Amino acid sequence: MLVINCQGSPYEVGVQHGGAARKQIAGSIAFYSWLFKKYTDRSWESILPIAKAFGVNIEQRWPRYYQELKGIAAGSGRDILDILALNVRTEIAFGLLTSSNGPAPSRSDGCTTVSLQTGEHSWLGQNWDWMEEQKENLVLLTVACSGKPTIKMVTEGGIIGKIGLNEYGVGVCLNAIRSRGLNDTKLPAHLALRMALEASSAREARSAIENIGLAGSAHILVADAKDHFGLEFTSRTCMQLDGNSNGYILHTNHMLGIHEGIDELAEADSFARMDRISLLTAQADFPEQDLKAFATLFDDHDGFPVSICRAQEGISEDATVFNIVMDLRSVQAVVSLVNYPQVSATHIKLEMAGKPKILYILSSHFNGWYLPEFAHPYQVLSPHTETFIASPTGESVCDPISVERFKDDEDAQEFFRTKKHLWTKTDLLTSYVGRAEEFDIIFVVGGFGPMWDLATDKTSIQLLEEFHKADKILVGLCHGSAAFLNVKKADGTPVLAGEAVTGFSDLEEEQAYAIKVAPPGMPFDLEKALNEKSGGKYEKAAEAWAPHVVVSPSKKLLFGQNPGSAHDLAVEVLKVLQGTS
Repeated sequence: MLVINCQGSPYEVGVQHGGAARKQIAGSIAFYSWLFKKYTDRSWESILPIAKAFGVNIEQRWPRYYQELKGIAAGSGRDILDILALNVRTEIAFGLLTSSNGPAPSRSDGCTTVSLQTGEHSWLGQNWDWMEEQKENLVLLTVACSGKPTIKMVTEGGIIGKIGLNEYGVGVCLNAIRSRGLNDTKLPAHLALRMALEASSAREARSAIENIGLAGSAHILVADAKDHFGLEFTSRTCMQLDGNSNGYILHTNHMLGIHEGIDELAEADSFARMDRISLLTAQADFPEQDLKAFATLFDDHDGFPVSICRAQEGISEDATVFNIVMDLRSVQAVVSLVNYPQVSATHIKLEMAGKPKILYILSSHFNGWYLPEFAHPYQVLSPHTETFIASPTGESVCDPISVERFKDDEDAQEFFRTKKHLWTKTDLLTSYVGRAEEFDIIFVVGGFGPMWDLATDKTSIQLLEEFHKADKILVGLCHGSAAFLNVKKADGTPVLAGEAVTGFSDLEEEQAYAIKVAPPGMPFDLEKALNEKSGGKYEKAAEAWAPHVVVSPSKKLLFGQNPGSAHDLAVEVLKVLQGTS
């Protein structure tokens, strides 16, 4: 399989793709010219006006995609309409399916997709079944487009979105569905896959493509380390498919939901494959908890040649061309090119560059840290970072008052129930001394505990000074800001001097004490101390308990005022990491 690595602006990415895949793009055009004639009884030339209509909408609504398509055209020496036609090939082939061809002669690609979400794993995979003639036009494409996450996908030459994953562990799979009807004002399926792969989470991907809708019929399975969603589309409708009781979402090539008024020509073997994969997953008990074990689901020949792993012979007009399985927690995938009956003829491992590393510091004082002040940052940042956690003694306590006070915060409560292993035994702060260069962020979690230990802990102070000297991102939340009071720059001046800073305010302290959620006898006045160290730069929200976040001009110091600032602070940290702040 041709391997292409592209980077730069959308147009530059397109030029690199087009230049490297000239042969595969020409092959794709020849293949789909034949297929369009077979399925729609239209020549390539008669299809181009339809592609042009899609292009007008793409240029207006998603100009970055249009620029990339223009780049592919320039790099490959083809007309932009040829490249557009490739990228709307699903809508043309099945949306314009002629009644004279009926159910039997036409095949839909995509085939069998599976997503599994458990407490330990987030796995996603599929067999891509299509005509073997198109195998030689496949491309393993890596895209690092300016301002977007890095993507690795298996696609067809000239097509900008298909099956794969991104650096945040968002993965997508596709099932084409043979149903007439198209709408050139909506999103073509392959551009929808690309849009999903540019998202930072499965939820973001789902919202993006649901809000626009697809130009034709397809099922898109999108997942990350936490969530998975099956999205079934027609040119007029959308339906979400949730996981079953065993944690699976399964699909083949027919509608599972009820979509009123559609003209579907479902394939008989799609129903048989759905029954088969349902049985296999219900019986599955993976002794080896790895991708290799998960991949065995797709190596099934029941009902051959129209089986889950199929061959292009007899009544079967297509074959399993490749299989892909993805581990969305470790952000890696394995692609297997299939030459039946040799299922694993060639393996290609896809791995992303390492994630940024974040070191969370928790208090070891018995007053502990506050639940939402760890839960929300962790939930925002963990899909995008490699997490390390340390405390002065190696033990840390979540303030039980915060658990009760935020009992209606579903995300925080889920974190408390499922992530106790993160804090019941942590690394020692001393184990990270001298290692600042390995990390990108140090984040001091709030709660009342830091006022007693982290504010004066010599190792905590040393770590923050080392991270600052190494030009890393330093973050303090609520009372976690106390940990910065005695931290100094290399020249001996306070790290907070002249910097805007925030932390729990005097009024919030008074109100917390009045309602008995704050311990008595606080060792010092945090607002006053922060204001003095910063030279009068302390900030707070206009109202007590309202969210307030401070980001330094250098974007190396970030602070949040109170528990309500936890999510917003984490979002700002993520923006700094992604270069979008």
